[in-house]
Amino acid sequence: MQRTASNYGYLGSLMIPESLPPSFGIVSESPELHIDFNRDPLIAPTHDSPHILIIGAGIVGMSAAWTLLDSGYKVTVLASHFADRVNGDRLTSQIAGALWEYPPAVCGHTSDVEALEIAKRWAMVSYHVFKYMAATPYLSDEYAVVMRDAIFFFEKPVNEDAKHLRKMREIERSGVSGFLHDKNLTHPFGIDNSKYVDAYKLRSPMIDTDVALTKITKLVKSKGAQFITLTLTGKLVDQEADLLQKYSTDAIVNATGLGSWELAGDENVYPLRGAMIRVVNNNQHFKKVTTALAVSAEAEGNIETKFIFIVPRGDGILYTGGFSEPDKTDKLVEDDPKIEEMAKDDERFLPGLDTSHRDPAYPVAQGLRPARHGDVLCQRELTYPLPGGRKGYSRIVHCYGHAGSGWSLSFGSALEVKTLINSALAGEVPEPMHKQAPSAISREQVADLKMLAPTRGEVGRAQVQVLALLLLNSVYRVM
Repeated sequence: MQRTASNYGYLGSLMIPESLPPSFGIVSESPELHIDFNRDPLIAPTHDSPHILIIGAGIVGMSAAWTLLDSGYKVTVLASHFADRVNGDRLTSQIAGALWEYPPAVCGHTSDVEALEIAKRWAMVSYHVFKYMAATPYLSDEYAVVMRDAIFFFEKPVNEDAKHLRKMREIERSGVSGFLHDKNLTHPFGIDNSKYVDAYKLRSPMIDTDVALTKITKLVKSKGAQFITLTLTGKLVDQEADLLQKYSTDAIVNATGLGSWELAGDENVYPLRGAMIRVVNNNQHFKKVTTALAVSAEAEGNIETKFIFIVPRGDGILYTGGFSEPDKTDKLVEDDPKIEEMAKDDERFLPGLDTSHRDPAYPVAQGLRPARHGDVLCQRELTYPLPGGRKGYSRIVHCYGHAGSGWSLSFGSALEVKTLINSALAGEVPEPMHKQAPSAISREQVADLKMLAPTRGEVGRAQVQVLALLLLNSVYRVM
């Protein structure tokens, strides 16, 4: 007997062998996130499948493209640049840390409570995607994703700080692996326990973003996405009809990050300048660091923040930082006083660390985090009536303002994009993000996903088992 994917609440007709355990899927009729590592889309598009134009080729745009392709949509991605590892013009998503973090991120600059709650749900979607990749050896190698301990340190007991206590309790109950609250976590690293008096840790995905985004971009193209290198200017809503006609598409996704200041006409979008020192982490100049170590920024508001962020990369490199500077866009030189001050802060924090031994080919990773006053925004274009007397509602979906959390929120916001695309295609009335029915995920729904993954020898490089996370439409609340 064969069971179709629809028996599990999947979309489409993927045939699932009877021998697969029940834990392969969770029965749900709610919106689903399809992730298929095969070069072909999980659900092949038909002649009548909706065609979506995605603008932006960072992780937010590419995770949305991947999700839509595997859900049976046709996709065209338009961007000024696409990820590669050949030229030196890296995208912001390639420069990122990237340590998966439960929101808010250590770099700070979070201001909207409702947006933060939505981001937490998105983060848990991404967590389980990356955790699966890390647990599957050939996916871990090809996408450069590993699970490692991440420890967060505090200058006063967590139990005495309502904000940090709430976040810690949410993490503890969220379904992440390896959670431990223990002030003695400072001891193995020689960290000053008279200053840092408390800590907790978890097992967190760590992603070599340079490798991962390049691989994801190639996968998206192999699944049938068309790539167009072009820079758009002006408000999207004013040129929506022309773009839909020119590219024979049915809806548009704006995932342009900082570009949304112009394309979405959103003056709340602003750059957060940041940099990380890339230190050689080969056990020769100091004991090799294999655990992520972090101290969150405490300053609030539209001001510069400083934080400790020490994260090992899979290529023998240690990222050390960091800072966030609003509305600064100039590129820093390697010996800039701000870079040197950051290096000294990290060395004072972690005894024995020597940040002077830097990657000679790429010593400092720097870029502009795409931030937004009011935080991340993922909603349909609200303009009504439409310019030029057009009837109906816009079919633009905006998804931007992820700041330093693009990778952490990526697959969760991709699910939201898919839901909003369906809403736009159905001609429904657009609503602000805070009024939208949430796409959500909870510990009970996905914490115990244990998919049978064939070995590379069994399936070859191009034939990789499907990962499907079925997301129930309920909110996980911490009591």
